[in-house]
Amino acid sequence: MRCALVLLLAACGVAVAQESEPDSRGRVVALIEALRSDDAGARDEASRGLIQVGAPAIPLLSQSAHDADPEVRARCEAILEEIEKSGTDALRREALRKRLEQTKICLHCHNEPLTTMVVYMREYLRASFVVDPVALEPKDPVVDWCAMDVPAWTWIEWYSERISLEPVIARGAVVFTTAARRRVYERFSPTRLEESGPAWKGPLQDSLRETLVSADLTNVGASDVCAWARKETGVAIVHCAEGVGADAPKAMSICVDDISLDDFLCLALLPLGYDFCLTPDGVFVASPDEVAKRRNGEAK
Repeated sequence: MRCALVLLLAACGVAVAQESEPDSRGRVVALIEALRSDDAGARDEASRGLIQVGAPAIPLLSQSAHDADPEVRARCEAILEEIEKSGTDALRREALRKRLEQTKICLHCHNEPLTTMVVYMREYLRASFVVDPVALEPKDPVVDWCAMDVPAWTWIEWYSERISLEPVIARGAVVFTTAARRRVYERFSPTRLEESGPAWKGPLQDSLRETLVSADLTNVGASDVCAWARKETGVAIVHCAEGVGADAPKAMSICVDDISLDDFLCLALLPLGYDFCLTPDGVFVASPDEVAKRRNGEAK
């Protein structure tokens, strides 16, 4: 293996960029202290309380994720991951970035392509990464790089600049893209699923929200993405290539760790020029125009 990656725990005294309000901070401190309780029920209750607090708990949870007590460390890491997955898009961005700022890495790579690097990073950071289609044109960027005891987010920014890309966080994933294309991801809405509708929509909506997927897919197109998702999740997905422009990107890479099927489809399909909606037959994947017609009842 040409790339070596080692994670180091950030020191407990690392300063955080933001602090919660005094009252909220006091509650978070008390809940984190309750994670040390001898009573398993009390520890579970404290975990639920911290998840409920959400964003204001992130700075102190990040610090406590390096606590000397292994029980506190494990619970704080799990709580941060839960906040990342269940919060609003802005909250998830904040939680993921904070976690990557708090985790340090030692890294040495020699002539490694970006699509290989994101596989390593997903494995070691337990985070999700996406390589935008335009980042692979005209070819997969390759770079030599050595970093010692560097925050993961700092390394991501340095690495991106080195290969003329920009990192953006969307849908709980770090996306390597260009300045011109980052708006594609910044416009991703927190959810693309309707809150109401015909009775058949409920179970399908639940499947997309609650089904978690992990994947390392390199240089895949929309048909590959749909086929993989059908096979891995059992969810009915209908792919229609009609109407997608000839100039639309043909392939991208996505390495994700326990994200919802809804997030996965957004991250994998929208950058390739596709959209999707729910139908009685399953998830309908097609060009934005075709999906709009289906949503408006103009197509069957």
